[in-house]
Amino acid sequence: MNFTLQDSFAVREKSILDMLEGGLPGIAVITAAANLEWTLRRAIVALGVSPNKDLQKKLEKTSGLRKYAALWKKEVRVRHGQELEALIADWDQFVDSTYQLRHRLVHGALTRTTRDYAKPRVDAIGPVRNSVCEVGFTGVSS
Repeated sequence: MNFTLQDSFAVREKSILDMLEGGLPGIAVITAAANLEWTLRRAIVALGVSPNKDLQKKLEKTSGLRKYAALWKKEVRVRHGQELEALIADWDQFVDSTYQLRHRLVHGALTRTTRDYAKPRVDAIGPVRNSVCEVGFTGVSS
């Protein structure tokens, strides 16, 4: 299973589903989260008001959805009038519950998960990535 930044989103999403269905649900969760975070970073650079070089430096110090949301507010909302939190139906639920599995796996608090537990979380991450792309970020969702 291959997964690179250069792949189209369709190829990445297929790879994530292949991991989920192929007995690698923990890897699928982490990869789906990486796909979302790559998209957030690219969107902030593309849509932000600061020069790209400055944004890259800010992004080096940014991790976690709440910090991405704060940077989005400073950079993207100014131009597009929409906060990151508004793109997600239930922001707090997404960050505190859905996305929490990613944190627990990455930081070793949980060493594995089941397909049944991972699937709704993986399924919830894709639409968030799509919502980020729809905020005027053309060319990314192909």
